[in-house]
Amino acid sequence: METITHRKEGGKTYESLVISRRVDGSPITIPVITVEGGGKGPSLGVVGCVHGDEQEGPAAVFRLVERLDPRRLVGRVVFVPVLNLPALEARKRGNPLDDWDYDMNRLYPGGPSGSLTQRTAHAFCEAILSRMDMVVAIHSGGSNIYCVERVILHGDAGMEMGKAMGPRWELIAKGVGERAGIADMVTIAERSGKPGITLELGGVSGRLPETFRQNVTSIVEGIENVMRYFKMVPGEVKRPREWIVTAYEPIRNTQGGILIFEEGCELKKHVKGGTPLVTMVDVFGNVLERITAPYDGIILAVPAQPSLPSGGAQIMSIGKVQEVLT
Repeated sequence: METITHRKEGGKTYESLVISRRVDGSPITIPVITVEGGGKGPSLGVVGCVHGDEQEGPAAVFRLVERLDPRRLVGRVVFVPVLNLPALEARKRGNPLDDWDYDMNRLYPGGPSGSLTQRTAHAFCEAILSRMDMVVAIHSGGSNIYCVERVILHGDAGMEMGKAMGPRWELIAKGVGERAGIADMVTIAERSGKPGITLELGGVSGRLPETFRQNVTSIVEGIENVMRYFKMVPGEVKRPREWIVTAYEPIRNTQGGILIFEEGCELKKHVKGGTPLVTMVDVFGNVLERITAPYDGIILAVPAQPSLPSGGAQIMSIGKVQEVLT
């Protein structure tokens, strides 16, 4: 694979891995920023923008790169600020020019002769993931939902990393049902013996500057806490008083319509099964559907759009409490 080196400065290397080329000959790439420390330590991977409408990842990566001093780093950090560049350019979840595959985070490890999305996933696994000992994937709700801070685990290997994220990241979620078997990045990493976690925080309805900055700060401080825990950087490791482990599945609508929030619909709120959360109405205000909590749990994500054109979209997520760790 062709690699373009842009610059090297103070222990930080800026490169692009070429995946394909556009009609005008310009390269479609994966940007990579590597920060090399001294001593013998782990190689941590931090990946943003697997989905092109989730800009929290790149913003967090740029701040982490700026704050990270190679002279105080033990080991190495491999940053990918934008994995899915065509999707980012189009401001869409997936690459809209790809006829076959849209959601990159469902088709790892991809393939060298598949669609552009498959080739990008394959190139990442072969040339970038192979340089990592453990990985953090930064996500948000993008254009669909707004997510509260939570760590998503895809196996038991990531629990140590998840618990090291710090005080604001006390919610740890494990996907069940349709979420249990998806071929996402962290699942593939763990099959290769590399522990990993997925972070979820934010979404398109949280893009006011003050909210966005606060969310990026939460992501940055959590990842820095992980680096302190693994003794990659000096400093005290911060902990929450407890971790709440939940199992979650997407909540989907049946009818399209305009969304009206009910009183009980609040992020991080504990709700009883049957609690009204969202009412779907038509353009005359007629009720089409009432969406209620399917079980007792904690609201992890709420709708980010004022309406949905059809049924079957993920509009919410509720975590069923499995255990509380202290």
